Order: sequence, then C-alpha cells, then structure tokens
Amino acid sequence: MLESVEVTIRQPGYPDRSVTLQEGASRLGRAEDNELVLSDVGVSRRHAQVYWSRTECLIEDLGSGNGTYYQGHRIQSQPLHDGDELVIDPFIVHFSIRGSMRPVAEAQQPAPARLEMVVGTGMAGSSHAIDEAGLTIGRSEDRDVVIPDPASSRHHASIVYENERFMLRDMGSANGIFVNAVRVRDQELHDGDLLRIGNTEMRFVRYSQEERDNSTWPSATSSHDPSAERIPSSGAPAEPTLLALIDPPAKKGSPLWLILSALTLVAGLVFLVVIICVIIVLSFTLESPPTPIPAHAPSWTLQLPDGLQEDGTDLLFKEGVAEVRNNNFGEALQNFFRVLNVDPGNNSAQKFAFAAGETLVLQELETHLDTKVKARIEREAQRTQLLRDVTRTGRVGRAAKTQLEEDFQDDPLVIQEMKWSPSKTSEKVTEWLATADKALGNDDFPAAADAYRSVLTLTVEPDQRGRAVTGLKMASKELGRKVSTPWRTGVVAAALGQRAAADAAFDEVRTIDANNACATLPPR
Repeated sequence: MLESVEVTIRQPGYPDRSVTLQEGASRLGRAEDNELVLSDVGVSRRHAQVYWSRTECLIEDLGSGNGTYYQGHRIQSQPLHDGDELVIDPFIVHFSIRGSMRPVAEAQQPAPARLEMVVGTGMAGSSHAIDEAGLTIGRSEDRDVVIPDPASSRHHASIVYENERFMLRDMGSANGIFVNAVRVRDQELHDGDLLRIGNTEMRFVRYSQEERDNSTWPSATSSHDPSAERIPSSGAPAEPTLLALIDPPAKKGSPLWLILSALTLVAGLVFLVVIICVIIVLSFTLESPPTPIPAHAPSWTLQLPDGLQEDGTDLLFKEGVAEVRNNNFGEALQNFFRVLNVDPGNNSAQKFAFAAGETLVLQELETHLDTKVKARIEREAQRTQLLRDVTRTGRVGRAAKTQLEEDFQDDPLVIQEMKWSPSKTSEKVTEWLATADKALGNDDFPAAADAYRSVLTLTVEPDQRGRAVTGLKMASKELGRKVSTPWRTGVVAAALGQRAAADAAFDEVRTIDANNACATLPPR
C-alpha cells in the first residue's frame, strides 16, 4: 500500500526542488496554476499529470508538444515505481515512492463488498467484487471497471480499503463523481450508497457478517437479474401493489391472479377513457384558448453539431486522421472539434486537434514571414536599381532621383549615397532609437519600451523597424520579469478578498510599469 509520493525536480544550473504530492491528481506544466510549475518555453502549459492512490502511481502525458520521456522512450501513460525518473526537457523529474504496491497481508483483508451497475449502457445488471487491492474506475481499458460514458475521465476514481473502511477517491476527473446526488472528492462508502458518473449509476454493497459466513464473493464479472431484490435508493420499503392489497396470497400464473390482472387492466382503461372525454369536453366549453405549445420545446437531449450521430464519432475521428496525413489540417481540425463536442474527454481527439491547430498556426506564420521577406528583398532590389539609374544622365536619371525622394527619403543607405540631409522624421527616429537604447542600457525598461513603440509608429524602413522590434522584445521581457512577482501577489490577494494587500501589490506593479492599466481593483 502506497504511503507517499515525493517528486524532486532537477534543472541544470538551478537548485533541486522537492515536492510531496497530495493523493489524487497533480498536474505538471508551464502555467502558474499547475501543482508542479516547470517554467521553460519547451514545456507545454498543461504538459503531464501524475495520479497516485493507495494501490498505484502513474504518469500520463496530456498531449504535450515536446513529449514526456521514460528510459529514453516517449510515453503516453506509464506506471511509476520508487526511483523512476522522467525527462521533460530541460527538467529531470525523480520519484521517491514510499510503501508497496503488493496486496495487503491475509490478516488485513477487508470485509467482502461489491459494486453493482444499476444504470449504464451495456452495464446494467453486472457486478464487480471489491477485494483487498481495491477497485479502479474510468473510461480507460486498463481500469477494473470500464465506464463507456462520455462524462467519464480515463482515470476517473478509485475505491480503496484502509482502516477497515472503503474510501472513494476522485482521481482528478473533469466531471466529478456523485454519492447520493452529492459531488465528492474523498468519501467513505456505506452499504447502499448510490454512485453516479455522468449517466452511469452504481450501488455500493457491503456484506454483513452473516452474509459473509453463508455465501461466497461474486465473480468480478458475474451478472444477476436487476429486477430481483432491487433495493430502493432511498432505503424505504417498496409500496405494495394493488394486487398485493387485494389478495396477498395470490401467486403469479394462478387463475385468481389472471382474473385480478384482467380486472385491473379494464379498470385502468375505463379510467383513461373518462379522463380523455373530460379533456375533450373542457376544450370545447372553455372560453379562453389553450396555451400554445412553443415551436421549440425545451429538451435535455444532447444537441449534436450538424446532425452528427453518436455512433459517427469513430468515423469522424478516422476521417480527421486521414485529413492530417493528407496535410488538410483545417478539415481535420473541424472533424476533431465535432468529435470533442460529443465526447469532451476523448484524449486521442484532443491530441490530434492540438497538433492540427498548431500546424495551421505555424503554416500561417511561415506564409506571413515569407511574404515579408519577399517584400523586403523586392524593396532592396528596387533601391539598388534606382541608385544605379540616378547616376545616368537625361530622363532616366531624373526619374530615378524623383522616385528615391518619394519612396526612400529616410533610407539610411540612400541618404549616405546621395549625400542628403536627413528629414525631420528620420532625425526623430534616430533620436528615439538613441533614447530607447540608452534607457535599455540603464535598465529603465518602461521608458525603453515606450521609445521603441514610438519608432514603430514613425518609420516603415525595415532596418529601423527591425532594430526597434528587437529592442522592444528585450524591454518587454525584462519588464515582465520584474512585474511578475508583485502581479501574482496582487491577483492572489484579490482572490482571497485581501483588498489592502492587493492594492499595495498593484501599486508596486504600476511603480515598475506606469502604463499597466490592468493592475487595478474594481471599486467597492
């Protein structure tokens, strides 16, 4: 039985960090809201997730861009043991796991229990025994109880036995698990408790000592008649039927039972006919018209996109994969999006959708970059040709000079070759660039950023704009580093209702970056 899981994060050039994980799910990634933050551009925002319970510990990659590696191989899901190491470049994640995954000793075996499937596609009526190793529940095929429900996560929940109690634990699922209509994360189970995941319902049954002595445990896949010995979820005794009130001793299939059934059926039909006649009479006699039925009556049925049928998600997924192979990433992304509308927890569709979307963005950026590079090359070629033509006499030389004055008057190379005096705009750009470079050298990052932005509004010359863009990136990066700590402090304080602390933190942000209009709390 596992007791604790400690993670040590190693990164070249930085001190090691050790964190003890809480039981359940812990995420690793670049985003600040992860339990384990790995601050590097090579790490995805939601990179991987660690699950651990009393019986198992495993790592699952969340569709990261650069992958998670175990013993030199990229993995999707991997059980972990004491001393194992993962590589999430540039980090090495070492696991120290206390306790054993072996079953508990014979003397510690729990009292018999089982999980009965009450409602669920293809599952109602089945029963799963719960032994000393506990029980895992989820949509993944490696779970003890596989729930084919779109609302179920791959590793949804588990039932463990500890201190003579059966404990239900949510393993970080997206849609949660409910016990007697109340969502729980860690809950002791009692005999008769009703569990629900999405539209799947299960009943926890724990044998009494007498049942334990007189019967054997059911098989993990044994079936029984769901209508037999059905216990109402509320625990109250079932209401007696009409036949039972009239003649309790009557047996099913006897002549008396058949006569009573026929009389009950006839009485029900007569009552139904009377009700229909009353409704028809009232509809003709009442002066006020009946309330019109809305054109689109409300429905709790899942509305699938574009008429998509539930059994068509597998076909759509295969079509999406085929579109990826044919480099039709836009069509592929649409197919995966439609699949995820029906099955939000489909991990494979999430990965392919992420890859297709990322490729689309990269293609667009490459196209934009190629266009800019091509335009710059054409402009430089035009400038070179005009500088050659301006040395010629006659009409060609005069036309070249006129075009240089119109299109290249602020170009540093043209000013140097033609021995022109810089225009006022060019002088202003040169002045702003010098001011920005000086501010950047003095670590005055807000002033440097403002000056570089001013340059970008004044000039279209590629060399000057390239210099301004590079400087603006450096200033913004350093400014972000200085602002990040007080900004996070202010956001956390605001979330906790500590208004004075939040105001002080945001004041520090504005001291560093006076233009940061976001560092303001709303009025009371």
